Amino acid sequence: MNGKFKITMVGTDDPSKPPLLISCVKTYLESRDSLKNKIEITQVYPEKKGFFDGVKDEVLKEKPNMATITPHEDWDNSSMYELCRDIKRADENIIIVFCSETERNRVMLKEVENSRVVDHLIYGEAEVPFEKLLNY
Repeated sequence: MNGKFKITMVGTDDPSKPPLLISCVKTYLESRDSLKNKIEITQVYPEKKGFFDGVKDEVLKEKPNMATITPHEDWDNSSMYELCRDIKRADENIIIVFCSETERNRVMLKEVENSRVVDHLIYGEAEVPFEKLLNY
């Protein structure tokens, strides 16, 4: 490890389109003076829309300190929680963060709490709260 805090972002956009949400968050975080030269962000994407098959291995290959997942309004949240459980089983030290941009992403606070695998939930636009979390 090069001393940087490693973040792996899991994109849940349509695989046939550019990953706008996580790319915007990545660009914002990397541009912040408080985080420059302190973080390393990689992005991974499911091969098939709506399914997280193979994503755990892609995340673990990056050896992150943190994995972020953004729920998608058309995806089944239970498979997202299963991915988080699989990541935590493989390495309980990986911090799991959900970035739920809007209520249409269908993530309920009680659901996140009951999952016991999500360490932090950013509800709303993620850029500024994510920066604050990383600087905490």
